[in-house]
Amino acid sequence: MNHMFVMTARALVFALAAFLSAVPAAFAADPALPGVDKPISVRMEPLVVSLQRQGVVEKHVGFIVVLEVASIGAQARVQELMAKLTDAFVVDINALASLPNAVDNGIDSEALRRRLMASSGRILGPDIVRNIVFLRQFTRRVS
Repeated sequence: MNHMFVMTARALVFALAAFLSAVPAAFAADPALPGVDKPISVRMEPLVVSLQRQGVVEKHVGFIVVLEVASIGAQARVQELMAKLTDAFVVDINALASLPNAVDNGIDSEALRRRLMASSGRILGPDIVRNIVFLRQFTRRVS
């Protein structure tokens, strides 16, 4: 009887090993899951500033920004400091909006991205924000 129990136990172990080796890859660690290799997106409220010529508002320009972060912890840090980060981003946009040709030429997206990355590093710490994506940029004339 003991011999029969050992054989049954072995058969169960082999069956379990065969089952586990056949588990689909979906149940394994997926490197494409957010926070592993794929960044987590944090969408900000639209950022809007005025473009002025000689003290008169001619246009409003806005950006819908998504921050790409590496982890849930980084996402929590962004959420915790979102108000401060938003204020810094508006200051950055206003700095570029105050350039002499901004009303005619708009705001350079790459220059803005560099400024926003610098501000995010200063406020959140290094390596929290991996990338900044502009989902949309819009300009409205003031009538």
